[in-house]
Amino acid sequence: MRLQHCSLTTYVYEDWQDHGKVLWSSFLLNLKDLQLQDPDRDGHRSAWIPDYGDGKGAAIMVFTMAKGSFARHEMAMRRTPKPPFTPSPREGADSYVYKDKTSFFILHEKLESPEKSNTFVSLLEQYRIEYCFPVS
Repeated sequence: MRLQHCSLTTYVYEDWQDHGKVLWSSFLLNLKDLQLQDPDRDGHRSAWIPDYGDGKGAAIMVFTMAKGSFARHEMAMRRTPKPPFTPSPREGADSYVYKDKTSFFILHEKLESPEKSNTFVSLLEQYRIEYCFPVS
């Protein structure tokens, strides 16, 4: 992940046979337009999967964008995206495209408990409040 003022970029890399690790998916979004998931009755902002393989868990955090806003999703054509999309200038093992998304999720794998994902969302919310919505 890369955070630059109020722009957040996520990156997911996958092993592609002869190419090693290459970009599989990336989201670029303005944190001002990000809407965080409301806490559930236990205070969690993610869905917890206790056994996601190798005896570890995973957490899925769902995000939406404010009305009229989009997250730019860059993905490999190897994922066979459905139109509409626009070509990305990224060069590499595959060609890439951009799609505008109004919602998306982040998956954290190999976790012992849901606490890391809860902390991630809490820190993201704190950062947004402090740096993206300054009080004058």
